[in-house]
Amino acid sequence: KLTPPILENEESVLAGPTPLRLKHYINGTTIRYTLDGTDPDSLNSPVYRPGVQINSDLTVKARAYKPGWISSDILQQHFFKTTYRADSAVLLTRADPKYQASGARTLIDLDKSDLNFANGKWLGFRDNDFGALLIYNQPVQAKSITLSLMRDINSFIFPPVEVEAWGSLDQVHWKRLADLHPPQPNKDLTGKENLAVALQFAPMSLRYIRLRAVPVKSLPAWHPGKGQKGWVFIDEVFVN
Repeated sequence: KLTPPILENEESVLAGPTPLRLKHYINGTTIRYTLDGTDPDSLNSPVYRPGVQINSDLTVKARAYKPGWISSDILQQHFFKTTYRADSAVLLTRADPKYQASGARTLIDLDKSDLNFANGKWLGFRDNDFGALLIYNQPVQAKSITLSLMRDINSFIFPPVEVEAWGSLDQVHWKRLADLHPPQPNKDLTGKENLAVALQFAPMSLRYIRLRAVPVKSLPAWHPGKGQKGWVFIDEVFVN
């Protein structure tokens, strides 16, 4: 069986058009990939060749093929697009004392974390909802907000049950931009994953963005911690 392709891109945050760099160490291997979240196959998925550019929120999936070999497992990586980096940020609610990372700056420092929730780069919320304010010195014309979250079911880290965003030019007149109820995991879902929860809305000129994410109040009956509170972990917010 072939090993998965190797992703040479070191950064998962895209500030502009970026070459996708995939390779495999076994000669004669063909790499097929997708950018729409579907699994690549040996017939219909495009063959990877140098020159492919990526420049949006997307999930790259790639698989290696070679005659006489079993195809590889799938390499998967989500890339986050950032167009408007906030000039400052404020936490409106208190993160858990054990998971405070760099405070509000964590949300806008573009330092994307790995899936170790205890590495000091994640903000963790359990007893409080996540609440934050992003501030721009000059108005930006935004139409989407993506929260980078974690799912680690064994560690009680679930997607929030609700995410909402509000926008304003003056902090007096607020408009509800979008709200979302992310799908919740079932008992068959295992492992850790970085979740991209995207809120889409009509383009709007903004200087202030207020965000809220609500942790699971009672873990489901199939979970070992049934009835206990779930966690929400967040490390970045991207505005486009």
